Amino acid sequence: MKISRFLVVLALFTVIGAVAFVWFSKQSRGRALFADTGSTDQKSDDVIDAYKQLEKAVRTGDGKLYLSIQSQKKLAARGPAQAPDGNWLPADPSVRYAVLGVRRRDDLAAVLGKITDSSGGAPQYYLVKFMKENSSWKVADDLIGEQPMDASVLYAAVPPEDGSFIRAGSPWGQLPDAATNPRFTASGIKWNLRATRDESFFYIRFEARMPLPAPDTELSKSDSPPQAPDSMVIKTGAGKQFGLQVADNPTTRATFGEDGRATSNRFFMQYSFSIRNAAHEDLFSEGTGNSIAPLISVERQFVTVKIPLRCLGIDSTDSTIEISEANSIAKILPYRVDRFSNLKIH
Repeated sequence: MKISRFLVVLALFTVIGAVAFVWFSKQSRGRALFADTGSTDQKSDDVIDAYKQLEKAVRTGDGKLYLSIQSQKKLAARGPAQAPDGNWLPADPSVRYAVLGVRRRDDLAAVLGKITDSSGGAPQYYLVKFMKENSSWKVADDLIGEQPMDASVLYAAVPPEDGSFIRAGSPWGQLPDAATNPRFTASGIKWNLRATRDESFFYIRFEARMPLPAPDTELSKSDSPPQAPDSMVIKTGAGKQFGLQVADNPTTRATFGEDGRATSNRFFMQYSFSIRNAAHEDLFSEGTGNSIAPLISVERQFVTVKIPLRCLGIDSTDSTIEISEANSIAKILPYRVDRFSNLKIH
């Protein structure tokens, strides 16, 4: 089975499964693909074994084995009318699933891999996010693409434990708002922000002037999604620069008849954010559809993003982080991001 054929099969399974894994990644220039496992006392052999079971299923055409490695949530989203039989996966003994990187923390894990076969075509890059289910590793989400993926996707897939800011109850009310440009009236400024960081994450909360539709809110065809915040630039004390874009992403869900055929489409609100490097290459993206270790949330008029520091190639000792609008005439002025431990929280 050529890789292109495998992609069609996997895409079919993903569409049927209504997977909400919206990460995307592109070339990782000069960055290692391997990541640590997150803890020196946590082994990753069993995670790799689960990943290799996917390879075995494709090599032998064992559709039942392939489905047995999927999480219950992923299987349930497909619905009984769309369940394929055990012969839906064509066999290709030449397929190889190489392991490029692994990260594990407690009952979450991710494998970054490369898929090749005997057809001689370009390799495919594969990111699989696993979760423990009944003491076994199951596929929670996955993503396949033609471009190499940056190592930062592993830290986004398996984020660190909550930092001191979250453990303190996320006291956003005691953080300062960003200053606004006096050239604009209050009505012309649709969003403001607050931000901080701790030993684990960089946190940004965008505040809209009006309440936002909650994730999974059903939309009519006439509904207009809210205007997203402007593109932002993150600068670190080490001289690194990243782009941050928050977006609204209405998703389409098909309804199916008893014969398994799609009968109509329904639209639901979702949100996402993406991170780019200084060369404007996409590093990763995360959406509200991810219910396992989510990095973005929306409540009332607030969009909250938390970025693992390791995704930015920094740690908690980095002396300076600044976030600013990418526009030449900014509505929000540059915001210096202090460590949460340095803030005077009462």
